[in-house]
Amino acid sequence: MRRMTSHSFNYALKKIIKIKPPQCILDVQGCGSVYCSEDIAEDEVFLSVPSSPLVLTEAIARDSLPPSAHALDGRTVFILFLIQQSLLKEKSFYHPYLDMIPERIYTALDFDERDMEQLRGTNAFLVVQERKSDLRQKYEKTMGIVGEDLRKEQGYTWERFLWAETVLSSRAFPATLFGGGAEGEIVLIPLGDMLNHKGRQKLTWMKTPQGLEMSGSAVSKGNQVFNNYGPKSNEECRHISCSMP
Repeated sequence: MRRMTSHSFNYALKKIIKIKPPQCILDVQGCGSVYCSEDIAEDEVFLSVPSSPLVLTEAIARDSLPPSAHALDGRTVFILFLIQQSLLKEKSFYHPYLDMIPERIYTALDFDERDMEQLRGTNAFLVVQERKSDLRQKYEKTMGIVGEDLRKEQGYTWERFLWAETVLSSRAFPATLFGGGAEGEIVLIPLGDMLNHKGRQKLTWMKTPQGLEMSGSAVSKGNQVFNNYGPKSNEECRHISCSMP
């Protein structure tokens, strides 16, 4: 595989936005929202994402890991890949993208005991407890498989595993957007994954020979540009860093 530097990725990243350049602004918690720096007309393409070399796929993730990880399921491979690349920091080709992702992502999986008490008596309380327990078991099983190559002492900790899982649950898209991939396979789309959710927001993904294009409702300069994750319950939204009234 051709090696590329983070500088070449940064250059390519700037070339993603073809028509209306949005601007990413961080809130007080370090979470990014995307605002348009120019007016966007109804149904105008404002984001164009080439499938190569920017989109992160399961194949790229698997190719970056040692053989002991190759038999793992695709999502776990992606988790280990995100940890690996984040540990490489500036040496990673994907550093400019990973540097945009908060070190702490505020979902219910990040709740401490006091936060969890606020959920007691709700469906979300049991859902979060079970989800976190399942993930902990998955982490221990994974480390039992790859522990000789990817050790906790190197940084493959439970905390980073949970962070990487949350990155996927809050940012991943189905690989079928690009017209390929097995059922359940996911991809990460830099910048395209930074749009926050808004219910009933008009939004269209269009597959092109080069990759994907995004269009939707008209947005005036200075206003936030949204994605639409589809209908979500409160419990689902707590897992993907969105909130419902």
